[in-house]
Amino acid sequence: MSLQDFWSLPPLTDEVFSSWLFRRTLNDRWMDSNAPLINLFTVREYGESYFDPDYGIGGADFISCCQAIGDIPTKIGKLFEASQGWVIPRTVRRSYCIECMKESIRICGLPVYRRSWGLVMMPFCNQHGELLHQGSFNSENKMSLGLDLFKKHWDNRLHEIDSTLLNKTFPWLQLSRNIQATLSTAPLIQSQLLQKILMQLFLSRHFSFTSYEAEQNLWRSTGGFFEPSKHSSRSSLHYDALMACTIIRAKALLYLGRVLNLISDEEMATSLGDYYFMPKSLVEMIAHIGRAKTHSHPYIAYRRLQCFVDDRTPKEIITFAEGLKHVLKA
Repeated sequence: MSLQDFWSLPPLTDEVFSSWLFRRTLNDRWMDSNAPLINLFTVREYGESYFDPDYGIGGADFISCCQAIGDIPTKIGKLFEASQGWVIPRTVRRSYCIECMKESIRICGLPVYRRSWGLVMMPFCNQHGELLHQGSFNSENKMSLGLDLFKKHWDNRLHEIDSTLLNKTFPWLQLSRNIQATLSTAPLIQSQLLQKILMQLFLSRHFSFTSYEAEQNLWRSTGGFFEPSKHSSRSSLHYDALMACTIIRAKALLYLGRVLNLISDEEMATSLGDYYFMPKSLVEMIAHIGRAKTHSHPYIAYRRLQCFVDDRTPKEIITFAEGLKHVLKA
């Protein structure tokens, strides 16, 4: 089988649309016929927008790409999974699993990019269970995202960060990994929006739940954690979450798991150890947020929670919201 035959293979498991498109364009030696498609990902009009056909299968961006390659959108759409979850914008999407990339090279000759890597709530590889690596460069808005990340993996010795080092430095990682597995296999559909609001709370720089992890600068990517915020209080809750690297998202997932009662106070306190000065129990988490009540962020998060609490809301989230109401005197 020739390399061109490998490139033209159908989408691999969990492969995103643009990754498959990139493989397809490589079959055109001179790339002339693919110019309209490439322009969609590179011209200034789209480069500065949220152009993203990968997580909107059937949407306008997806249809534009299908038309550029002369294919039927409904036919191509059947090859890909519909997006579910909280998506990281493509222009700042840099998480990846190097082992998955190596496996895809053996299958189709190229490192592909997976759909699950672009979800905020999935900082771990759902196949190998390892914390996803975080690319340290501006990946831009191109179809070659997987290849770009793969080529940069061995720069700056970041490839030397392995599971042994990670588990030793962050002993709570296993708990966070288990929480992701629980939420992905048995998701609470009615509370996914509430979970997103809670994650925004724990990922916000204004509460410092993840300041220790940001200080470690694991992937040399703190997502602007220590820079002055240029956004409003409402916007910063959203922005901080989307810019967070994988280790910071994993730490926020630990706190979310405690709110949902997926882990106990004892388990969280043991995993965090004595050298952590962050909250180690549910009561401490609520009190920690209460100390920031001079800012508007906790009130915004609380009001958002209240908007979506109903008779289907898990009692654990209701308990947490009531705790916030008490400390904020809302």
